[in-house]
Amino acid sequence: MEEDLSKKVNDTLLKYENTGKKEILEYINAIILSKNGKWDLGINESSQGLTKMLLCEYAMAIENLSNVQLKAKFVIDKLANQMGTLRYGDFKKKQDDNIKYDKNAVTSNKYTTQCRVESNFGAHTISYEENDKIQQDAVVLFDDKQTLKDGTKLSGIDFSNLSDIRHTIFHEWTHVMEKCLVERKDLKENIIYRQGNSTYINSLLSADLTMNEYQNYIDNIFLSNEAILFGGISTIEINLEKNPNKRIMHNQISEGCTEYISRLVMEEVGDTVEHPERYSKQVEIAKKVFTSRGLEDSLKDYLTCSNKIISELESCSIDGKDLLHYMSDFINLLPNINEFFKNKVDDKKNDEIKNKVMELWKTNPTQKSKVDFINFVIEDIKAISMDFNEKDESITENMLNMVIDYPKIESNFWQMVNEKFPVINDQRLGKETIIGFLKEKVYSLDEIAKKDLEREQNRNNEETREQDNKKKFDFGK
Repeated sequence: MEEDLSKKVNDTLLKYENTGKKEILEYINAIILSKNGKWDLGINESSQGLTKMLLCEYAMAIENLSNVQLKAKFVIDKLANQMGTLRYGDFKKKQDDNIKYDKNAVTSNKYTTQCRVESNFGAHTISYEENDKIQQDAVVLFDDKQTLKDGTKLSGIDFSNLSDIRHTIFHEWTHVMEKCLVERKDLKENIIYRQGNSTYINSLLSADLTMNEYQNYIDNIFLSNEAILFGGISTIEINLEKNPNKRIMHNQISEGCTEYISRLVMEEVGDTVEHPERYSKQVEIAKKVFTSRGLEDSLKDYLTCSNKIISELESCSIDGKDLLHYMSDFINLLPNINEFFKNKVDDKKNDEIKNKVMELWKTNPTQKSKVDFINFVIEDIKAISMDFNEKDESITENMLNMVIDYPKIESNFWQMVNEKFPVINDQRLGKETIIGFLKEKVYSLDEIAKKDLEREQNRNNEETREQDNKKKFDFGK
């Protein structure tokens, strides 16, 4: 298996060198070497060209997808500046001791036996500070063959499967790329957004902060001249009146955007996504956002100034809420039956519950059938749970009602969202061109033609761009 991966990497690199990619590969190689061992070259000795190959593919794909608005060297440089550590298999003792997650060193036993087990990481991107206090990201792809002493199998990547490696690292690299540091003088969008009793922090903050630290940030944000860091279109919600000690992370739409971009890169590379069911709802929403704004512009904005997208979505009202958090609330409410009933019913009963839900979804359930189903679940939970009280029963009943009504909830969601994403000439010149959905602006045909002309001139003026790259970049598997 290792020999197969090594051969694929070497053959692909040779192909790239012979098709005019030698210069960009040399540029990448110089950067990798400058990392002095902080970036792994490959999984093992025989796949030392893996990082070089993957970075070439990712950077060239982003350049093509953005129509040269984001050049390959820009992508490489941003990753080089932001990603301090890259590992295949696991973190390295001593070298990576300074990287911490949830206050635990990633080389510690606690990170492996608790953090990785509880969060089920197959790969992980972690922010940390280097010795010079510069904020960096560490990216690791874990080996799926790792097990704990008690026999617990840890999640990881199949290192014999190049498609799995590609998709995972493209996803993680997009998490690195989505971080945008915006200077105050260039910032016109909201850092703090308020709606009703809720305050939304649009900038990227540590999840380790206390509520007092969040409040202090809110109170003093406008007194500082420091640049603001945004993390995709993630936000943090605080409601000091209703839930003074609770914060809600709105990061699932952003997760969908990251996954959507990684899938676009996979398609550009000519590879396939093996598990399209993952993040399926998030990706569906992300695709709606990107195509409605225009794919090329959205890709550029998301990876360089994602605050623009946040502001646009927050400025659009839907059903008494801004569009970004209306979509986020929908994703956060998605019924995850496996998680909800974990430790409440056994696996066999869990499967029975899921089958009953599927049957209810196929029909138009009556009130009696709903009540019967809810009673069936609650009685089973009571039978094995000694501390199941009235409050738990109420929460469970509300959850189950949402599960039963999910098809209607989803249908209503998309009806409301589609009204806010009007499509204008969705097939112009054979391309997706959906424009002006939040600014209530419709481009005239003259403006569209002018924009196409400018892009064509930019393409012609690109000195290092080769003729064959005007078409889809010919990647090898």
